[in-house]
Amino acid sequence: MIARNTAFTYKGKSVDAKQIGRELGVRYLLDGSVRRTGDQVRVNVRLIDAESGVQLWADRFDTDRANLAAAQDEITGRLARTFNLELVEDLGRRIEQEGAVDPPRWLQRHCDPSRNGGRSSGAGWCDAQHAAHGSATAPADRR
Repeated sequence: MIARNTAFTYKGKSVDAKQIGRELGVRYLLDGSVRRTGDQVRVNVRLIDAESGVQLWADRFDTDRANLAAAQDEITGRLARTFNLELVEDLGRRIEQEGAVDPPRWLQRHCDPSRNGGRSSGAGWCDAQHAAHGSATAPADRR
């Protein structure tokens, strides 16, 4: 996660997702917009892979201004559930694409925060894979 003020440095600028990912040191970007028309509010959201620039997921949420607080809770919950699924699926695709012949080595390289600038890619998924492959390389500090 990057602080909101840091993300606002890119507001209104046409910057490539890959460049933002490199500058901020993040794997995924959440991009979105809010539009109001009368009493209606539309929130558009996209999840982008910052390494490839590929859009992994997109959705929109419509509500009215009177229900904005309740809609915010609903949107936040849906985003959290969706991102968990999307990120797990993306990790699976990355393993397949990289032809992980040695799953424990791949897991160590991609799931160990000490090797990834202090962050792991989908910690719950990584822990499950470590257990499935009998790998002893699961970082203890994430549990």
